[in-house]
Amino acid sequence: MVPKGTDSYYKEVYDREIFLENQVNKLNKELHICRDREIFLENQVNKLNKELHMCRGGTDFCLADPNCFLQTNFTFDDSYNVCYGDMYIKNSTYNPGKYVGIILCSPTRYHLFLSDDIYGMFYNIADGGGSGEDHCELIGGTSSTATVSADYSQSPGIKGYYRHRMNQAFKFGDIGKLGPSSNWFGTWLECGVTIPDDVYVYRE
Repeated sequence: MVPKGTDSYYKEVYDREIFLENQVNKLNKELHICRDREIFLENQVNKLNKELHMCRGGTDFCLADPNCFLQTNFTFDDSYNVCYGDMYIKNSTYNPGKYVGIILCSPTRYHLFLSDDIYGMFYNIADGGGSGEDHCELIGGTSSTATVSADYSQSPGIKGYYRHRMNQAFKFGDIGKLGPSSNWFGTWLECGVTIPDDVYVYRE
């Protein structure tokens, strides 16, 4: 036994302290790994449960869930649009304008439409208080993450959906800068949401 008060004693205490500190750090690291694994597995279980529900409910279940994007084609007003990629439909949570139609230019750029019938015509969406930034709400984005095409000032006078601000209900009527309304819309929109990577997609 090393006598107390000697250099050897204090060195032994110091070495023991370092050893115990390393053990604590090691256990904390293992604990974090376990927690991360637990969160990962929990997310996987939630994803699989959702897929199970989708299998049982199919398209109808997806269209009832505002967080589900149904990959499918739809009929749309092509009056002022530059996006012709993959197409999706989702629940908008609004009425009128029950369903959002999304056509990709790229995973981060798209054109949005609204319709009350998934088998009917999907119409353009205009903004009476801006240029369409608040429409990002429809796919999980916000006005602060929005980038709008600069050509909204040339939007033609047609029929479509419109509103003036975030969370406001939509109306159907005249839209387009070149028409009789003050409701503008552009040919594309970016919302900081990458589709399909950032969303849940159900494929028929």
